[in-house]
Amino acid sequence: MTTRSRRLVAWALVGGLAFVLADCGGAASSSTPFASTASGAPSAADLRAYVAQVEGVRLPVNRLLLGADPILDGYRTHTLTPQAAGDQMSALEQQFATYVVAAESLDPQNATLRTLNAP
Repeated sequence: MTTRSRRLVAWALVGGLAFVLADCGGAASSSTPFASTASGAPSAADLRAYVAQVEGVRLPVNRLLLGADPILDGYRTHTLTPQAAGDQMSALEQQFATYVVAAESLDPQNATLRTLNAP
């Protein structure tokens, strides 16, 4: 697994964790949206916003990864030549790279979420 693949898997885990935390926690009372609690921990609204941003990358990646199975199956059953399978996998990798860039460009407003997003 490449470094970029590992990063995206980490993103999925962070997104899932953020979703769980958002579902469990209550929002801090504030007149401004996406306000943090006094401890600097993200509010429920911060987490929901962050999860929505992450989901914008995670869901297309999931769809993209579903496209790898037919390529691998075609290669294994010899309905795709090694060259064709390689070309199709290269196209998937190029698309994946655009999703990595999108994931890395997320800029959460909350400092704690920004720290989680930094790696």
